[in-house]
Amino acid sequence: MGTATAVHEKIFSIDIEQNRVVIQLKKNNKQTYVYFEESFFVNAARNVIGMFKIVEKARKNGEELSLASVGNVEKREGEICLVINPQRQIRINEMPIETFVFNYNNPGF
Repeated sequence: MGTATAVHEKIFSIDIEQNRVVIQLKKNNKQTYVYFEESFFVNAARNVIGMFKIVEKARKNGEELSLASVGNVEKREGEICLVINPQRQIRINEMPIETFVFNYNNPGF
């Protein structure tokens, strides 16, 4: 707990709220949650919620997505989770989130 670690797994679900995003990752029968909370949004791009919405749209449209990130390990409700702070730590399918969003919105560009 309280240490930094990296994660790279398949995205199972995304829950988007105002100033909070929770991504559930699954592999086999194991799951973990990745949290993006107020401290993340203080320094993130103003349109980062919109970026997460596009990632969720891609997931709902059947895209196979993975999240790679580095964050702080915490325990919440008895489960180990990861809390992400800087936006530069987010990679979707091996791309920074803003690159993934641009490519998804502009196929063939």
